[in-house]
Amino acid sequence: MGKMGILKTVKRSFCVRSLVLTVSLAAVSVQTGCRGTYAGSEDTAPESVAESDPLVEEMRDLIRSKQFIIHAGGEITNSSGKVKTVTDSREAIENYLENGESPFLEIDLSMTSDGAPVCIHSWKRCRLNGVALEEAPTLEEFQKSKVSVEFTPMTGDDLAGIMQDHPDIYVVTDVKDGYNETCMTYFAETYPDLRNRFIVQIYHADEYDGIASLGYPYILFTLYETESEEHHVSVLREFMKDHPLVAITFRAKDLKSKPWRRWLKKLNQDPGIPMLVHTLDDEDKIEEAFAYGVTGIYTNKLSPGGLPDAS
Repeated sequence: MGKMGILKTVKRSFCVRSLVLTVSLAAVSVQTGCRGTYAGSEDTAPESVAESDPLVEEMRDLIRSKQFIIHAGGEITNSSGKVKTVTDSREAIENYLENGESPFLEIDLSMTSDGAPVCIHSWKRCRLNGVALEEAPTLEEFQKSKVSVEFTPMTGDDLAGIMQDHPDIYVVTDVKDGYNETCMTYFAETYPDLRNRFIVQIYHADEYDGIASLGYPYILFTLYETESEEHHVSVLREFMKDHPLVAITFRAKDLKSKPWRRWLKKLNQDPGIPMLVHTLDDEDKIEEAFAYGVTGIYTNKLSPGGLPDAS
């Protein structure tokens, strides 16, 4: 399938997601009045999630032991001495490869207007001829641009090359603009040997089967786009019975909410599922998150070994 053919992949409809969600809710008999909350039934013992294959279990163990995922390529200092984050740039990734202490590197991805995957959080972070981009450029335009004024943008092919040269790292994807399956199809078809080096984030339960069908063994459910019904404890437990996940990720700011902390405590009753939060750099907040029961943390810091340990 060519790049333009991949781009024409039909996006899922809201109706399909609603149907999947309705079936899931019916299957687990969610109690009346729980919609909009984050806690499951108080007096129902958790059902064990399905046993995962050894690959998934090994990845879960590695996530638990390493604890940190380096966010968006990690921090990088610009020519003025200012620390910049969320650049997904070549300089940031090279800095991570030299100084990072975690094998997990999170990278933002999207698609150019002519169907090429590239590493970028948002187009407005790119400047072409000194002007911030407002929409997806062509691949050629993207390669001529600069990220955060001075840094070198990375294409998907550049990222794949780095992964081939550094077999000890795993890339956690965060695909923007609704191109998750489109982008990961490109990597699966162009670099099939790298499929076990990606940890693919999905944003809704109905994305799981499409990603799994491409041959990716490591799938992570990130919740920042979900509605409350989608991340209800009972719904997640039911989903995980037949859909092995390496981890679940949610926003660090949700830990400020008592309902979310109760939600975390309930899911921590299910053995084997690492619970991650994004994104924290402050040492005190990282320590607090671990105290609440979080397994791992997305951070811009490159030396998480110097940060508080969960143990």
